[in-house]
Amino acid sequence: MGVLEERINLLNESGLVDESGGRDLESVACVVVRETGIAREDIRLASLVTHIAAALHRKKTNEKVAPIAPEVMDDVYASSTYPEAKRVTDVLFSEMENALPKDEADFVLAHVEGLLMSLEGVSSSNDSY
Repeated sequence: MGVLEERINLLNESGLVDESGGRDLESVACVVVRETGIAREDIRLASLVTHIAAALHRKKTNEKVAPIAPEVMDDVYASSTYPEAKRVTDVLFSEMENALPKDEADFVLAHVEGLLMSLEGVSSSNDSY
């Protein structure tokens, strides 16, 4: 079993995500690998999957997150990778069973944008999302 499968199993077993959420995490991994070419065992993908698991848990428990800072979103929108990040994120959300609130979706978009920039070897202020 690979690192990503172990992580998804742990997130399921710990109760952070339910069965539907586990399917969403697998869908996220498949979409990001297919659409970006990132290796399935890349730690950046595992980080994104973990972030989405936490977002799904927050949604289930009605926990709200503070919106991402407007200046961070401005950086995301101005990035050369934004159009691709938006496309990948749209595909990702279309293949998930569970919808995320807008504030959570913005964090996912910033995370995907940072992932794409890192794949291109460009430094991003959004790498931590």
